[in-house]
Amino acid sequence: MYSFCEILNGSQQLGANFCCSRLIPSCRDANLILPTLGSQLAAYSPSFRSSLCKVLSREQQQPAELNIPTQLKRLLGEPLKAAKAFPPGVVIVIDALDECEDSKLVQLMLDALLESAASLPLKYFITSRPEFRIRDKMLAQHRDMPSILHLHDIEQSIVEADIYKYLMDTLDNISPPLPLADIQLLTKHAGKLFIYAATAAQYINPGSWPVNHDQRLK
Repeated sequence: MYSFCEILNGSQQLGANFCCSRLIPSCRDANLILPTLGSQLAAYSPSFRSSLCKVLSREQQQPAELNIPTQLKRLLGEPLKAAKAFPPGVVIVIDALDECEDSKLVQLMLDALLESAASLPLKYFITSRPEFRIRDKMLAQHRDMPSILHLHDIEQSIVEADIYKYLMDTLDNISPPLPLADIQLLTKHAGKLFIYAATAAQYINPGSWPVNHDQRLK
């Protein structure tokens, strides 16, 4: 996912992204996904930003206080349809959707996104564990059937390369630098589980907190 977003960003196709995580309150709240995506799209496209500001000026409630279908309509649907110049092929990435704490909101989110897929000039790229509520929604017979790729069908080497790059970038501000052999071993332990790598990286390098990085790595 990390490399995929970098590729999209390099080709100027990454309109917005949201990485869900149970570890961070603001990243496990499904109510914040669409407001965040709308804000990032506003930074990405001046035309969209102008349309979004007009829509929000008429709205009495804060975006996160709206229900999911209304969020999609106000924050994405209406501004996109009103935008005069929005580039084609823009991708919205939502990573680890199963990490959100309210499964009912997640179901509403998927319903809203799938229903809008044919009418909006966006492509959605969504990742999740195969939890039954999410799996059933994705496999349901919508008029525009989503393409589904199972992680276990991707070559191990491709996933490992992505995780290794993520760990190198996330842990590169540690001083003294961690040995490459240790990062390679951590990559092997993660296997195909990006959430394992993300959790380990946050534990080893919690930002401004003074910790013994080597001790935490062991």
